[in-house]
Order: sequence, then C-alpha cells, then structure tokens
Amino acid sequence: MNRIGIIGAMQIEIDLLLEKLAIQEEQTIAGMPFYVGEYMGTEVIVTKCGVGKVNAAACTQTLIHKFHVDAIINTGVAGGLHRDVKVGDIVISTNVTHHDVSKTQMKNLFPFQEEFVASKELVELARTACNSSDLHMEVHVGRIVSGECFVEDSKLKAKLIDEYAPLCTEMEGAAIGHVAHINDIPFLVIRCISDSADDEAQISYDDFAKTAANYCSEIIVEMLKNISSNTYSSKGENDMLQALMFDMDGTLFQTDKILELSLDDTFDHLRSLQLWDTVTPIDKYREIMGVPLPKVWEALLPDHSLEIREQTDAYFLERLIENIKSGKGALYPNVKEIFTYIKENNCSIYIASNGLTEYLRAIVSYYGLDQWVTETFSIEQINSLNKSDLVKSILNKYDIKEAAVVGDRLSDINAAKDNGLIAIGCNFDFAQEDELAQADIVIDDLLELKGMLSAVQR
Repeated sequence: MNRIGIIGAMQIEIDLLLEKLAIQEEQTIAGMPFYVGEYMGTEVIVTKCGVGKVNAAACTQTLIHKFHVDAIINTGVAGGLHRDVKVGDIVISTNVTHHDVSKTQMKNLFPFQEEFVASKELVELARTACNSSDLHMEVHVGRIVSGECFVEDSKLKAKLIDEYAPLCTEMEGAAIGHVAHINDIPFLVIRCISDSADDEAQISYDDFAKTAANYCSEIIVEMLKNISSNTYSSKGENDMLQALMFDMDGTLFQTDKILELSLDDTFDHLRSLQLWDTVTPIDKYREIMGVPLPKVWEALLPDHSLEIREQTDAYFLERLIENIKSGKGALYPNVKEIFTYIKENNCSIYIASNGLTEYLRAIVSYYGLDQWVTETFSIEQINSLNKSDLVKSILNKYDIKEAAVVGDRLSDINAAKDNGLIAIGCNFDFAQEDELAQADIVIDDLLELKGMLSAVQR
C-alpha cells in the first residue's frame, strides 16, 4: 500500500481532508498533529505544520523518518504572481525555489540546487484530477516560490516576477521540496490562489482563503482515487541505479597532490641516467591526464625506446605508491560520505580506472575504500587500453543494466556513452570544459550525486 504524506500549514487547509478520510490515529510530534488514516486503499498521513519554512521543513522530515511516507503533497493557498493566474485558479508545481535565499547560495551550498523538481508522476496525477473534478477551475503548471513573508506589496511582487518567473508565492513549498529532495522522496506542491500578492492581497485573502483551501483539498482527494498500489516503491527499491562506476585519478583521488612530486622524482632519475636534459613536462602530462600510462610515456618520451619507457613507467609507479603510502595524497572531499550513502541505498560501487592495478590497490588499501567498493578494475585487465571496453567488462561480469560512469575526463564520458550509460562529469582539477560539455550531467562536488541518484534514471 502507498503511504502518502499531506501537509497543510493551517487548519483550514486540512479540514476538508480530515472530513473525507477515515482517520484511525492521531499523534502530536513537536507540537504538530499527525492524522493517520486511509482513503480508497491508500494510507494517508495528514498534518498541519504551521506557517513558514522552518515549520514545514521539520514537519516534512518527521513524515519521512517517523511515518516512512512514499511521497509528499503540500496543499493550501497562495498569492498569484503571473498575470494569467487569477484568484480561484489552481497551480501545480513543476519545481519550487526559495525567493529569499540567493541563487548563488543555493547553487554553491548543500544540496547544490537552485530549484527542487516535483515528481512528474504526481504532476500528471494532479492534472488528471483537475480534469476529472467537478470544480471546473483554471489550472496552471509551473514554478512556485516560497519565502518567510506574506507577499502583499506590488513592488515585491514585481521583483519576484522579474527574478524567478513564478506562477505564485507562498511560505512552505520550497522547504518541503528541499527536504524531500535530500531524502529522495517524490513531492508535489498544489495551491489554490486566494489573492493576487499585491497591495490588496490581505482583503482578498480574508474573503477567499477558506474556499481556496477547500478547492485544493478536493483535487487531492481526486488524486488519491487514482494512485495505484504500485505507483511508488520504498526508497532504494526501484528508483535507484544498479551501479555507479567511478574513475580514480581526478575523480576520487586528488592525484595532483602527488603527481608533480612523483614526476619530478622520475625525471630527476632520467637526468641522472643522462636520458633527459630539460624541464619536467608536467604541463604536457596534465593535458593528457586520464589516458593509460603506456600512452602517457609515448607522449612524454616520444624519442625514447620502448624499453626506456617501460623502465620509466615502473620507476614512476614506485614513486606514486611511495607517496600514497606516506600520506602525501588525498581523496576529494566527501568521497566516504557519498560512498556510504550510495551503499545504504542498495547501489553498487565500482572503480574503473586507466591506472595500474598496483597503484589502484595502494589507494584503495590506504584509504579503506574496499568497505564500499565491490571491485576495482584496472585498464591492465583488458587488451585494448580502451576504457569503454573496461566498463563493458564490468557490465558483463555483474549483469548490470542501469548504471552511470562518474569521471573527470573524456575517456570516462565516452566509456559511458559507448555502453549506453549515463555520463556524469566531475568539474575537478584536471577537467576540461570542452570535454565536460559532452557529459549528461556535470557536478562540482561529489555530494551532488546524493540528490541525483533518482533523477538520473533514464
């Protein structure tokens, strides 16, 4: 059975729902009432969170952790912003955002989202419910903005329209979407317009708020009739990818911290053997970072014999491993946190790297990554030195159908594309803009994967 959480800020926004549902239990948590009931085979928890985003966020987290809801719907009234949105109209959210938090802050701080996208399934259910209801209201689908104020000022209204192009404004939806997003719970905000969010807003609100709230409740009741028993599954069952395959250098491991040191040591060694007489080609190495080491030495030592290249490769590997074991390297921020999250959500983790087996083993061992990683694959394990073939070998060995490849260079992106997988580009140290442009998704922090695991489903 589905378990749906429904949040209203005020009593008038849930009164009609309480009348329609068969209420079986009432609990009070943190001063908020939670009514547990059932409607046509769907378990429903209706709650009144109180006005404002902090209350709404606390209430949403309680629904998720205490009541284990499969989806959340926010109902209530709102102030119309778009010129076509009139009092009495219904607005269904495609996305929600905070209008009193800077876009830069939202993008650059966890959870790194400028907006929170509503469930497409719930949007369609709401559309269908509106079309089948007897209310015959105008329905609009688009952005809803939220802030810690009742908008009743024409100048503020104009500013919100200019900056966000929203349909309406209220005081809870973005917080609900925010918390739902970081918990991977589908959500929807549906509002009926009670006022025009201008200098006359308070007068209109007082006259129409109760009626508007009831209109929204009628739509939600209609939605509950159409939610099938398998519309949603518990978190981590059907909404997650089977596997994530990570590149190592420049994606999980900050190779830059030991690269120049190890390369200098290697070319000092070549100088001591009278095999090199100029500066260490660190810039050239950075350009080709991500390709297999045999190709690296072809590029860096084009005039040297294969034997010298192989000897240089072996010496370079020794220096890399020594620097890893002496703690001079580092993982990128949040590697262990995101690995823990991925495993908790029943998604397997693999490492697919152009690095050599011994080198990869040193990193995995030193940082204890094997507690999360199912298996680490090196380019040494295949004959072609092509990362696409390496990824294909993982898919075949573990019978993986749905996966994504996470990496910083074109070889990672191509490995995903060539195997029909999702390509997630990491905008880290060695990344190049023209290469990242070919990825399906680009991230600036590994924690962004936390909110994407469901969204990247193909």
